[in-house]
Amino acid sequence: MSCLPAQITELDANVKLLVQQFRDTKRVQQFLLPKHNDFFIARYLTARKFDVENAITMFINMIVWKNEMDIDNIHKQFNKNRYKDYLLKYWPSSILWDDHPRTNDGSIILFGMVGNVDPEIVNIVGLDTIMQYHIICMERMENIWLKNVETLGYWPGFVIFDDIGNVSMRSLSSENLNVCQQLVNITQSYYPDMLRKMFIFNVPSMFYIPWKIIQLWIDPRTIAKQEFHSGGIESIEDKIFQVIARDQLPNRLKGTYEKDIPKGGKAEKLPMQLDDD
Repeated sequence: MSCLPAQITELDANVKLLVQQFRDTKRVQQFLLPKHNDFFIARYLTARKFDVENAITMFINMIVWKNEMDIDNIHKQFNKNRYKDYLLKYWPSSILWDDHPRTNDGSIILFGMVGNVDPEIVNIVGLDTIMQYHIICMERMENIWLKNVETLGYWPGFVIFDDIGNVSMRSLSSENLNVCQQLVNITQSYYPDMLRKMFIFNVPSMFYIPWKIIQLWIDPRTIAKQEFHSGGIESIEDKIFQVIARDQLPNRLKGTYEKDIPKGGKAEKLPMQLDDD
């Protein structure tokens, strides 16, 4: 049995009817663009439990928010951010890679090491920069989504491997949990339902205390796609390599893929900040 849920390569008849009902509703029609294909609309229906009116409200809120955030120009804004290069070299994530490895059946594989993110990074680059970087990453994921649906005719899904082994109580302070909640809210409100499966490993036992709070922010459908392991990748190695070739995972994850993400670690102030001190 595969450790990955089945891909949805075609919308069923009931969902297609709801998609058409969504499209036929007058108040949403001015917001619909050619890129908003049936699979795109189905994401919002899924996120709102197939309640068409609630899905339309969510969709319109997304469009309004993106206009307010000037999303079309967010890359230009980020390119001018003095912390851009620092953050790109530091943050342990593969989202912004040009090419991504894939599962045997075509899902895009992403890597992260949230446990290696120093909470001090927020104080160094500022919350606005963290938010901007997160939105850049979510826009990148959505662009990957759009490209794959256009090419394949369906969405193969993201499969994420996240190592949280170095998470500490400092990482889970109320201040940092507040930042985490804001990031989760952006993801769920404006970029819903792109995940196929998420493997979270090296989970420390103390993580489950704040997890009782964190999971209250997260949609139950997303939680159902998350799989927690106290051990390293070796604890799930057998089933992982049934669905992913070794040359698609880095050495750190028992694979042979030569590329890997930045290591994160202790966040240091930039020279210009030291001068300011």
